[in-house]
Amino acid sequence: MDNGYGRLIQQAMINIRYKGGRVQEQDTAISTDDDPVVQLADGLMEQALTAGASDLHIESVADATRCRIRVDGQLILMDADIPVKLHNAIISRFKLMCGMDIAEHRIPQDGRTSFFFNGTRIDVRASVLPVFTGEKLVLRFFNAAVMLRDITELGFSETELETFRSICMSRKAVIISGPVNSGKTTTLYAVLKQMNDRKNCIVTIEDPVEYQLQGISQVQVNDKAGLTYASGLRACLRQDSDIIMVGEIRDEVTAGLVVRAALTGHSVYTTLHTGTSLEAVRRLMDMGVSMDNITATIGGVVAQRLVRRVCPHCRGPVDSGAREPRGIYSLGTVTEPDGCDMCAGTGYLGRLAIHEIMPMTAELRKALLDGLSESDLASLMVRMGIKSLWDDGIEKAEQGLTDIREVRRVLGYGPDQRRF
Repeated sequence: MDNGYGRLIQQAMINIRYKGGRVQEQDTAISTDDDPVVQLADGLMEQALTAGASDLHIESVADATRCRIRVDGQLILMDADIPVKLHNAIISRFKLMCGMDIAEHRIPQDGRTSFFFNGTRIDVRASVLPVFTGEKLVLRFFNAAVMLRDITELGFSETELETFRSICMSRKAVIISGPVNSGKTTTLYAVLKQMNDRKNCIVTIEDPVEYQLQGISQVQVNDKAGLTYASGLRACLRQDSDIIMVGEIRDEVTAGLVVRAALTGHSVYTTLHTGTSLEAVRRLMDMGVSMDNITATIGGVVAQRLVRRVCPHCRGPVDSGAREPRGIYSLGTVTEPDGCDMCAGTGYLGRLAIHEIMPMTAELRKALLDGLSESDLASLMVRMGIKSLWDDGIEKAEQGLTDIREVRRVLGYGPDQRRF
């Protein structure tokens, strides 16, 4: 067993046999730091953080406990074959650490904790889900040094950054759209960091609060207590707020309140789980917001995705023309990775964002009110100089930051296909 797990697993198994061959949750609850189960759990987290993982998955499969980590958006199997008899002990250790009930196995639980790793504060959000084979645990790691970025570090070009700043200053609603794990919260926090000064009263409504931002009033959604996005947003409108951040538009009520807040002069920053900027507009219509109100209150929509960076240690130029259809794009010579020790043979190291920024200009507002089709709206955006996600991906590939295969993998379509 590599990574030093063999000795710990062996000692933990001896302890279990000594206690009658059955893992007792209450025994784990009073474990000291020299307990093998504690050391094993700490070792799993240490390996995950050393690899730069964002998540650690622990689940029971067949006759063992499978541990996987998500690195740069990809799940990787860890070299830690833990016997299934240790599964409950490991889960209980993490439950105890994150403030969950170790005696409860029937319902999902959430918890959180924080600690320092190599001098950096790491916040951990834990989720336990009862499944047929036992309990599945997912730990999500949040590194403030990585997540709390400046607006200039989001991957925008100079022109895009100017456009993004202008829509953020529009005193209207700004929507960041994209699927789960596309960096939406990081973008929102960067905007709040930019706006956070003594002149602005900023309130956020989040589920959960990812990081505590000094000088900003942050509200944690609590559905059981009746504190929802909608009720929290209603309260914010009575708090003399200048800027309101709503973690996500989840329902028709929240959508209507976001529009109301923007109509009354508040700057509202929020997210939607949609693929493109135009899809965000359509989603708001599906939620009962009229096109008149959409065009009057939305300052702009930013769609984004995260693509893996090409490893700078092993990248090299290749001609992609023979491999990708050119269509209206000239892909030319771009960078493709080979794989090395620095990137664990994957060819990628880290991630960056690609964007589609759609400001609500007078021309676009008129086109939406006139009911133009999706294809006509897409053509209009091209004439307006708005880069699609694929356009931005191609540009970053030509700069050697990512490659064509990665852009296609993340977007799920190519340069000659529709983008909505």
